Amino acid sequence: MNQKSDCGSNRVFANIPPFKCGEPVDQELADFDRGRKAYDSCDGLGFFFAGSGKSQQQQRGRPKDHNVFYLVLVGRPAAGCRRPERLEGRDDQANDPYDGNPLQEWAGQLYGQHFNISGLVKQYELKPTLVTGASGFVGWHVARMLLEEGHQVRALVRASSVIPELAVERVTGDLRDAESLARAAAGCGTVFHVAADYRLWSKNPDDLYASNVEGTRNMLKAARDAGVERFVYTSTVGCIGIPRDGGIGDENQPVSLADMGGTYKRSKFMAEQVALEFAASGFPVVIVNPTAPMGDHDFKPTPTGQIVRDFLNGDMPAYIDTGLNVVHVDDVARGHLLACERGRPGERYILGSENLTLGQILGELAAITGRKATKIQIPYFVAYAAGLVTTGLAHVTGVPPRAPLEAVRMAKKKMWVTHRKAASELGYSPRPAREALVDAVKWSEKAA
Repeated sequence: MNQKSDCGSNRVFANIPPFKCGEPVDQELADFDRGRKAYDSCDGLGFFFAGSGKSQQQQRGRPKDHNVFYLVLVGRPAAGCRRPERLEGRDDQANDPYDGNPLQEWAGQLYGQHFNISGLVKQYELKPTLVTGASGFVGWHVARMLLEEGHQVRALVRASSVIPELAVERVTGDLRDAESLARAAAGCGTVFHVAADYRLWSKNPDDLYASNVEGTRNMLKAARDAGVERFVYTSTVGCIGIPRDGGIGDENQPVSLADMGGTYKRSKFMAEQVALEFAASGFPVVIVNPTAPMGDHDFKPTPTGQIVRDFLNGDMPAYIDTGLNVVHVDDVARGHLLACERGRPGERYILGSENLTLGQILGELAAITGRKATKIQIPYFVAYAAGLVTTGLAHVTGVPPRAPLEAVRMAKKKMWVTHRKAASELGYSPRPAREALVDAVKWSEKAA
């Protein structure tokens, strides 16, 4: 069976009573509340999407920003009725119920000639899903996964941005331009706000607050005004509280702005508070907190991806005692969709996998590549001094420092967390961190 995401307007219509093979089923399909319960009531997804794409009516002038899907119920056959693992091969004939009902013949072949599907073919227009940050690492994977699940993806991008390999609808705009966000959100059912100014050094720190804090406020307001039904905000693990004794952090650990070190973390924490304010006012906002994603298509790369490239280039002669929670970017993207489908508004969900020291990460990279990992571990005060010098020079030259002081400060404590809440409430199940490192190595070698 084809399982589709039920988040936002792309929800699944499932809460249909079971019926016996051969029993006529004429009731109208109903639109039920979004949520996992829509799946649970039909015992293994007793339905499928018969097809997608432009119908004849759409070709005659229906709005271009809507995909058309035809939902066909095949039900829960009683014992003895055949039930195929996959239903495919007649989608082209199923796409236009106005030319008769070719699915009746198909259903008859599968379930017996007396099986009645009249009234069960219905057309639904699915609103586009807006993704901000689709030209970046995590956003690209979120957009890709949405496309794979049949969503029409609209991407908010700057004019110079490139979104390779993905057939998305581009809308030019900027998080600081409220009017452009209103245009981007118009007609959308769901928004994934993944975009952020992810820099650990900036000559003008106000730029980060403008994009991350006010930009998030602008995006939330535009989405609310456009009648968006579901909003997923991408925060960061840096906003999660870590016990002072060095324990494992989770969503319930107390944390405040005073705990945030550096402009990036402060701006993301403030943006998260804005998202929570909108959720408290009744807007359906769910927050996800990815840890340290790695994998393919890390274009810039991100600071975590830079670790892999530095290792491959031999540019990591020493390291400090710090720790990260490493997760495959595909699992982070899947976690976004799960949060949309099953997350509770106003809640935060950590999307991570394995807690590793930097030394362990380098050891894994050595095992994957066959290269030697550095054995030199430097004290924190040495790294801090290097951060002071290189960051000071950057303010003079305007060239980003190799070791930003903010990054050194972040590394002082191990950002180790648990994704137990996401596993319990969302069904989130990430793969081992090693697979993320393997794919990151392959991508970095290809990019080089």
